[in-house]
Amino acid sequence: MKIVIIGTSNSVIGAKGYLKALRLEHEVIQLSCGRVPFYYHIMMIIKHKELIESSDLLIVDHYINDIGVYAHKLGKEMFVIVITGLFMPIV
Repeated sequence: MKIVIIGTSNSVIGAKGYLKALRLEHEVIQLSCGRVPFYYHIMMIIKHKELIESSDLLIVDHYINDIGVYAHKLGKEMFVIVITGLFMPIV
């Protein structure tokens, strides 16, 4: 299975944890970066849409507190719109 991961520090540090385990049986494409808000995830989804849609699974790992901090600037709906525009399973 081809898995794309867009995350924050959990996914970067996870290279020795859950990513290492995933890589035992799957192709993992890491697009994560530590200490970034969910704006980063939107940018990565837009920038890498074809790559993401060609994969079997997208894992988005970001801290839920971002919604409270940034929702008034961008809106919760924007992240949902970008995510639901992909034609693939999302975790």
